[in-house]
Amino acid sequence: MISAIAALNTISFCAYAIDKYKAKRNRKRIPESSLLFFFLLGPFGAIPGIWWIRHKTRKVSYLIKFVGLLGLSLLLHAYITYALFID
Repeated sequence: MISAIAALNTISFCAYAIDKYKAKRNRKRIPESSLLFFFLLGPFGAIPGIWWIRHKTRKVSYLIKFVGLLGLSLLLHAYITYALFID
């Protein structure tokens, strides 16, 4: 289970890094909806992907969606952890 969570977060980080790479080179980008989906699955990989790589930090509409999903994602991960390990 831990390895699956680590893998999802790694994939999430890589998605943000790849999109930043493509943005710098004017290539076809990853859609915002896909980036938000990666964030929902792997928030601990997406957060560094946004702040360390400085990707989409100036786009206010994206950041509002990001913060909204942050709470939902953390609740989802807490529920999964509780269901698997405590219950």
